[in-house]
Amino acid sequence: MQTVEIKVEEQYIDNILIILKNLKEGMIKEIIVKDNKEFEEWSDKELEQIGKIGFVSKSFAKDSEDYSRW
Repeated sequence: MQTVEIKVEEQYIDNILIILKNLKEGMIKEIIVKDNKEFEEWSDKELEQIGKIGFVSKSFAKDSEDYSRW
């Protein structure tokens, strides 16, 4: 199975959903609609950087916690 992400302007979402729902049965496993209003004022560059927070930082104190078990 493959995943496809389609970013659609809000005014067109209903039309896109109608098209997807009318495709041959079994072609689509799942349709998930996410409302990204929380992040719509952040630039793509800012969103990319959020995922990197904490990966490399000399400001974090060393500890003995095994974070691989989280």
